[in-house]
Amino acid sequence: MADAVVTIQDDELKALCSRLNKMALKPAERKALLASIGEEIITQTKDRFAEKKTPDGDDWADIAESTKNYYQKKFGSKNPGNGILWRQGNLMDSLTQEAGSWSVVVGATKVYAAVHQYGWKEKNITARPYLGLSAENKVEIIEIINAFLERRSA
Repeated sequence: MADAVVTIQDDELKALCSRLNKMALKPAERKALLASIGEEIITQTKDRFAEKKTPDGDDWADIAESTKNYYQKKFGSKNPGNGILWRQGNLMDSLTQEAGSWSVVVGATKVYAAVHQYGWKEKNITARPYLGLSAENKVEIIEIINAFLERRSA
């Protein structure tokens, strides 16, 4: 599905998953919950594009001067579009999620997605991580799970 995927391992999320596993949920219920979490992660990631920040809150590295010169020559501007990683919005628009009954995968489907997430030393492309969860993102996901648990036990 995705060319750039980050695996999240978090103790608090694992504890909530353990609670969920003990509830004998139907596969459709688990899948619906995971799909809502996946959609939230996509929303959070799109927000990160607007903020030009990593999941850790660091600013993305600016684009290289050679890239700015290329943009100037090709598009008439050193920074066309909406900024770093967002010239036309194709990478952001390729964010997708696949929820199963036991997991959700969130990633980007563009062939260059991993290059931007992890960088590429041979081509001197700096990593600009956009996938992942900030501490605030985790809180929002935990709230989704807790709301689900409250509805389920009511």
